[in-house]
Amino acid sequence: MAFGHILSVTTMKHLLLLRHAKSDWDDPQLADIDRPLSARGERDAPRIGEALRKRKPQPEIILSSTARRTRETIAAVVEAANLSIEPQFTSSLYAASASDILKIVRGLPDDAASALLVGHNPGFEELASYLTGTWQAMPTGGLACIALDVPAWTNAKDDGRLEWFLSPKTLDDDK
Repeated sequence: MAFGHILSVTTMKHLLLLRHAKSDWDDPQLADIDRPLSARGERDAPRIGEALRKRKPQPEIILSSTARRTRETIAAVVEAANLSIEPQFTSSLYAASASDILKIVRGLPDDAASALLVGHNPGFEELASYLTGTWQAMPTGGLACIALDVPAWTNAKDDGRLEWFLSPKTLDDDK
């Protein structure tokens, strides 16, 4: 008796939320969106990328805020993680509220089982906390992996679970 191919339908989506690495506040003339990474941020971003390279799942799509510090963060992370994905930049992630970010999540393409969003607080902390039902701090360079037991991104809601969390401090603690 031949069964042919058994189709596997995944009902799990993974959302990775990455808050930009530490930014530089030295030039008060710079607009917030134009602030670069600090020396610490330049050191930490590749370390987060290296840690991401060793984790699952790897992102299938990357959306980033257009702020300079997020662009610099994701460039370093992509290189260090050896990702072959070209980040997409959207101004809608800059200074976005948790509900704005959730709308972006719910609009992600369903053929991507995992997505990495790069942005800012307080929106990222609030969204991570909402999705997992528990407070999730998102320090600079923090990367949260949230499992969502949903067949489509449009179904993302408050019953996800935090699978793992990385930050420059947790990487320092592992030494």
